[in-house]
Amino acid sequence: MNPQLNVSVKGLSELQEYLDSNPSIACVASDIDYTLVDFEPGNIAGSRAIRDFLGDEIASESSRLFYLILEGFRRSADEIWDERDDFERLMRDLSRLEGRFSELYGLRVWSREAYLLLAAQAVGRVLTAKELEEARDRFFLAARDASRLYPDTLPFSAYLSRRSIPLLAMTGSDCILCVGPGCVLDYNPDFSREYKERRLGDIRSIAQDVFIGDPYDKPDGRFFDEMWTRALKLCPTLTGETLLVLGDSEKNDLEVPRSRGWNTCLIDRK
Repeated sequence: MNPQLNVSVKGLSELQEYLDSNPSIACVASDIDYTLVDFEPGNIAGSRAIRDFLGDEIASESSRLFYLILEGFRRSADEIWDERDDFERLMRDLSRLEGRFSELYGLRVWSREAYLLLAAQAVGRVLTAKELEEARDRFFLAARDASRLYPDTLPFSAYLSRRSIPLLAMTGSDCILCVGPGCVLDYNPDFSREYKERRLGDIRSIAQDVFIGDPYDKPDGRFFDEMWTRALKLCPTLTGETLLVLGDSEKNDLEVPRSRGWNTCLIDRK
């Protein structure tokens, strides 16, 4: 095996070829959304639910902000990109909304509540706290029902099982924020974690452990500290050379693991 495996594939079926030639891989830690789960139908359904409740302008703008963040975190920090300035501006806007807790826990970039607030501001609407919470809840109910495992996820899980390689599924996305009077946002790790538990049923059926990152989100190093601790419980003899980390985002999922000498694989389904 190479000292560090660092590959990019179009899907999990292709990844099996690399695993066949690297028999020392002992554990796979994989991001969930856009890696194991096709969240795109969920995002579309959720955006439709927001449109039905708050109208097309807010739904379209909040969706645009989500895809801007998604693209920004799929790119490396030094990559030239036409929308880099818009992405950085959005990051500053998120920081402004989340200042009351971001110093303690880090910036929660995956926040539908924040996207909705910024979208409403952009179109001149003022949302009430009740409207914001209901829009968030409608989004996630629709997204949960519409999201699906990718067609290659179950065969990949079966392949890992045949090789006795445990699968650790991990997610730090879609942080759920508390909405106070005046739509002031706050963060309670337990509330966020328990809310996200509701849509992970399919993943729990194929993974030996599921790690929800609250209170720390990727790419915070503390997220990967906990991921490593959990991977060791699944495979007590694990080393950096025998762990493989999967994800769809260079910046969010893979840069920290790679810097620690762990094997990485970008799942690029685009």
